[in-house]
Amino acid sequence: MTRLVLSILLLILTFESTDASVCQIFKFHSRVSDYLKHQCDKKALSIDTDHDGLFDWNANLVRIGLKGFPKHLNISGQDDEIKVLQKKLHLKSGINALTYNTEFSPLVLNTLINIFDTKVGLQLSQKLSKLRYFFSFDELTTRNTSGLYLEPIDAIALRKDLGERSEDEIFETLAHEIGHAVLFSLVTPNELGFVASDHGGWQLSLSKSNSLYAKQFMARYHGLSTHQKTFPSAYAYSNTHEWFAENFAHYLLENLGRKNQLEFGMKRYFDSLIYR
Repeated sequence: MTRLVLSILLLILTFESTDASVCQIFKFHSRVSDYLKHQCDKKALSIDTDHDGLFDWNANLVRIGLKGFPKHLNISGQDDEIKVLQKKLHLKSGINALTYNTEFSPLVLNTLINIFDTKVGLQLSQKLSKLRYFFSFDELTTRNTSGLYLEPIDAIALRKDLGERSEDEIFETLAHEIGHAVLFSLVTPNELGFVASDHGGWQLSLSKSNSLYAKQFMARYHGLSTHQKTFPSAYAYSNTHEWFAENFAHYLLENLGRKNQLEFGMKRYFDSLIYR
C-alpha cells in the first residue's frame, strides 16, 4: 500500500498548478517520504490557482465552502461527461475524483453522486474528514480487488472496470470502502473495541486499544462468533476493520433501499454515529 500511496502523491505533484495545495495537505504527514517533504518545502503555500479568493484548496477549505470545483483539477477528466460528473460529486460531497492512469466510469461516478444525494449521504459529506479523494486505476493490488481505502492520504482507489460489474457490486464496493473512511473519521480506538466486543463478540482487550492499527484490531476472528448476524459475509471475519466496513456497507445499502439484512443493534449504533 505504501508504494501505491507514494505513486499517487508523485502524480499529484506533477500537476504544476496543484503542488502547493497538495503540500498543504501532506507536508506534515508522518508517512510521506523525506523526498516529498523536501519538494513541499520548496513550494510557496499562498497560491490561489483558481482565483476564487481562497488559497489553493486543502483539507479545511474543501469543507468550508469552496466556490465551485477547483478549475485546476479539470485536467483530471478528459471526457466532457466525466468532467460534469466530477464537478457534481465535488459539489455534493466536497470530495474530488482524480484520474490516475485511466478515466473514471460514468456509472461509478453517478453511483457516488446518488449515494451522497441522500439523507445519510448528506451527513457523511459533512463528517468524513478522512475521505477527500477518489482515484481511478487500471489495476489495484490483485485482480479481485475492486476498491481500496488508503488512510494515509484520505482516499479511495477504484479499478476502472468496476463500472463493468453489476449495479449491486458497484454499490457494495463503494459502500464498503466508504465504511473504512467512516471508521477513521468518526470512531476512536476505544469505541471500536467496545462496539466490536459488544456487537461482534470479538475478544479484545480495551487496555490495548490505543490505536486503530493496534495488532488486535488487525487479527482475524477465529472460530464462529456468537453474534453471527453482525458478520454479513465471510470477509467480515478478516479483522475488525473489515467487520466494521462490511456492517456499514449494509447500513448504507439499507438506507438506499437496496438491502435489509443489518442486525438491529448495529443499525442503532450507526444511526447514533452518523447523526450525533
